[in-house]
Amino acid sequence: MKLINSLAISLLTIFSATGQIQPFVEDFTNNQHQWPFLGVGENYSISIEEGHLVMNAYGSAIHTFKSFDLHEDDEVVYHANMIFLKGDHTGWMGIRFNMNAEADRYCTFTYNNDKGFLISERVGKKYEVIRQSVSQVVKPYDYNSLTVIKKGSTYKFLINDKQVHEAKIKSFHGPLFGVMANQNLLMKTDEVQLYDPKQGRQEIVQASNSMFDSGLGNSRKSYSTDFQNFLDQFPRVAFPYYFSPQNAQGVDVSSIPLVQESFYQYVTASVRNNQMWAMCQLSECGDGIALLMMNRYQINSQDISRFFVAVFDSNGKLIQEREIGSMVKEHGDFFKVIDFKVYKDAKVMNIEATETFHNGNKNKSSVRYNTALCN
Repeated sequence: MKLINSLAISLLTIFSATGQIQPFVEDFTNNQHQWPFLGVGENYSISIEEGHLVMNAYGSAIHTFKSFDLHEDDEVVYHANMIFLKGDHTGWMGIRFNMNAEADRYCTFTYNNDKGFLISERVGKKYEVIRQSVSQVVKPYDYNSLTVIKKGSTYKFLINDKQVHEAKIKSFHGPLFGVMANQNLLMKTDEVQLYDPKQGRQEIVQASNSMFDSGLGNSRKSYSTDFQNFLDQFPRVAFPYYFSPQNAQGVDVSSIPLVQESFYQYVTASVRNNQMWAMCQLSECGDGIALLMMNRYQINSQDISRFFVAVFDSNGKLIQEREIGSMVKEHGDFFKVIDFKVYKDAKVMNIEATETFHNGNKNKSSVRYNTALCN
């Protein structure tokens, strides 16, 4: 894995005046602690934005780290809170600790958006997996905290304050601690702390918990008149929301100019009777809104109804589409039907769909996204 290295003299060392672990709290309101590698590189970018350390590892794995006044016998807790935004769902993101100044010897504690976690150690070219597994305590599409409690050579590993492993690690390679992301992964970190386990962690009021309205409550965003008229075509529904061919209801929004601009740019001549239907509002996001839509059209002898999540920004620009599934009618009979369930679990919107074919075969799929970010 390609890493970005730095001379040891470029690091800021935090010294303790008392000989005990000096608590370190980072909420990324600015770069006062001088994290290295901020900026845009050949295959990555690292920035501090809105109370987050944003790491975009689009071309290579990256990390940023700091040096602390730590020694082999010190008792210390390493802690970070982060969220997956987009990219490879199986890619690892997390923390590095016990790292030397050359950044080629360290331990790593990571997780992925597929509920996996990985604990490993690298010593030069030697790489060892200490533990790799899956855990239900990992929250996909949401913030997850990683905590490592070091007491002597005993290390306890916690995800969201639930212990997932304990191991003996004899080697202490150095006092560096940092955050990392694998290639093809965009993630944010909003908190990093180091502290004495006897003292405990400081409570931080995170921007991530207050800057987003993840539901469709009484507080509404202010949209342009045209965009608001478009949104008014989408009914609000109670969750869980169930869709089946028997209860299919929607509003034809094909003639609305915003719909014409967003969806009708690349219609081919083989497509007939192309219509867009508003099904329901799903959730507001940090900078937009997610909607359930249906695209109905005909190709040859098939009548197709395609269901998807459409995410718009606050200006009414279509940002992305997330496919759910489709119904297909051929020669007057259903070749394939679909039913799905939409429900919220904390900050995660879940859409679980089943496509049933005329011969009885079934295809199951799911769409999930974080309602605060629509990612």
